[in-house]
Amino acid sequence: MASRDNQLQYYENLERISHLHEKGLISSTEYTNEIEKIKKSRPKPASKKAQVLKILITLIVGTLAVTLTISVLSDLNDADLRRNQRDSQQKLLDTEQTAIDRQRTIDDLSPKYCGQRQATRVSGMPDGFPVNDGSGWTNDECSTIVSKLYDLGSTSKQIQSIVDAKIWVGMSIIQLAYSIGDPNKINTNVYGSSRSDQWVYGNNYVYVEDGVVTAYQI
Repeated sequence: MASRDNQLQYYENLERISHLHEKGLISSTEYTNEIEKIKKSRPKPASKKAQVLKILITLIVGTLAVTLTISVLSDLNDADLRRNQRDSQQKLLDTEQTAIDRQRTIDDLSPKYCGQRQATRVSGMPDGFPVNDGSGWTNDECSTIVSKLYDLGSTSKQIQSIVDAKIWVGMSIIQLAYSIGDPNKINTNVYGSSRSDQWVYGNNYVYVEDGVVTAYQI
């Protein structure tokens, strides 16, 4: 860039002196002397060796830039790989812990459900969910009930509440049925795409909207 600027300055000086001479602002002798001075100060063109050196430097800088870019991208890829490996390991640990918690809940609460809810009549359940016509539950059925409730998202505390025949706002009708059994009757109101049910247990009432308990009078 400096060499190019010097070349431009050289030609500008020649043009300036020529212009002054043409206007008669300097004598021929002064013109000749100035031209000689300018020619002596003319920058020499870069030697072939310098040009080759410049090309080599450009190539080296470019190579270093490419190498640095590849190194940075490689580090980023390695970081992503390590992060993905950590995430996969954590998911595996979480899955294993969930399986352990699930089995612990089944082992702990299935016997309790069988011991306290033998008389709970349950019908109209989805496929795979045990029902009881009043003849009682088997141990396998109690294990299935607890595992199904757990897999539907019930916490161990909620399943314990079902074992204790408790009701809470927000429980599903499956949780409700396994908690206090089938109602004596169901009063239903349908408005638009929504459905509201009143589950009647003698003089007690549980109100359900779209499959979820919203209130109760027990």
